[in-house]
This record gives sequence, C-alpha cells and structure tokens, in this order.
Amino acid sequence: MKALPFWQQLLGIAIIIPALFWMKFRRVDAFGFGFTAFLLLLVVAVHFLPAMGDRYAADQARHPVAPGPFDVLAPLWLLCIPFAPFVLWLIGSLTVVSNHNWQFIMGSKSFVCVALPIICVLPMLKYIRGEAAPVAIVILAIGTLFPVSFGLTALLDLRSGPQRENVVITEVRRVRANVRQGSVETDILEVTLKDGRTLTANLRNGPVDAGPQRIKLLRATKTILSVQRQ
Repeated sequence: MKALPFWQQLLGIAIIIPALFWMKFRRVDAFGFGFTAFLLLLVVAVHFLPAMGDRYAADQARHPVAPGPFDVLAPLWLLCIPFAPFVLWLIGSLTVVSNHNWQFIMGSKSFVCVALPIICVLPMLKYIRGEAAPVAIVILAIGTLFPVSFGLTALLDLRSGPQRENVVITEVRRVRANVRQGSVETDILEVTLKDGRTLTANLRNGPVDAGPQRIKLLRATKTILSVQRQ
C-alpha cells in the first residue's frame, strides 16, 4: 500500500484520533489531545530526523563528548515522552481523588510527568554542541515539555492545596462511556457553574446537586473534593 503524503498523514492523525476518543468516551480529554500531539510529533520526527542526522554527522564528530555514568537516564527520558502522560492517565482512571489521598495522587502525577522528565534530561545537556545545538535544544525542549505540560496542573494543586469556594451549580451531568454492551454511566460528573466553569467530581465522594453550594476544590485540575449545601 502506498504511503500517504506527509501533510495528509498529519491531517489524518489530527482528525481521526480525537474522533476515536469521542466515539469511545463521548469526550476528548487532555490525554486524547496529548496522544494526538504525540503521534504528530512522531510522524514529524520520522520524516525529518534521518536527514538531519546525515547533515550534522561530520560536525558532531569534531566535537566529541565523553560518556558519563548518568547517560543511562537518556532512554528513560525518551520513554517519558509517550508513557508519562499514559501513566498519568492510568493514575487518574484507576483512582478517585478525595480529601484523604489528593496529596499522594497529585504528588505521583507530578513526579511521573514533571520531576522525572526534567531529571532525566539533565545528563543530555552536555550533548548540545556544534552546529546542531539549536536543533538539539528544540528536540530536548519539546521532548521534556510534552510530559511536563500534562503534569503541571497536578504540580500546581500539590503546591497550593484545596481551596473552598461558594458557587452556584447550574448543571450536573454523569459522564457516559461506550462499551460493547452499549453506553454506560460512570461515577464521573461534569459540573457546570453559573460563572461558566466546568469542573469534575466523582460520586464516590458524595452526591453533587444543582444550586448554591460550598465546594472544596483543586483549582488547577478542576477537581471537586467535597460539596456542602449553603
């Protein structure tokens, strides 16, 4: 089968992957958009990197770098690009954030998607050299910032902690997921506020009703921990 032209591949990924997430979950969350972005980056890398390697090979040979003991972190940094957001999504899917565990969950997400990629990229900075330095900086920056962008909200919530707000809830909708048996309701709630914000709650933390409420909220991840009627 003849491969599609480069720009058609990008367009196909940008349309098809979010559509598949919508068909399955009736929503496209941050992981869905992130997975799409990763595939786009992968296609771009496969298309351009071989030619760039040939172009800069001679120059890199004139600027040798002695290997170090921490170079073993380079493969882990590479694995963080696709798998750190996936692990974050698994943590979010398999756990329910509550008053008792929010620090552990936000800390785990922050470590996987923020601390780990940044730590692992540090030994690779010494390889930024010669004519390829600008390209290397861009590659390392994109590869590091990609997982960091997923864990940044968790890090902000870990730092600031839960906040209490008096709000007016206008709508509460249970999120549905498509399975083989059909569409089923989940415990996840999408909560719309009068001020236009849309937050996420979970029935395992208690019911959420429309009307004036006092909520305990992790603002960055838009997660409601508890609700009390005013």
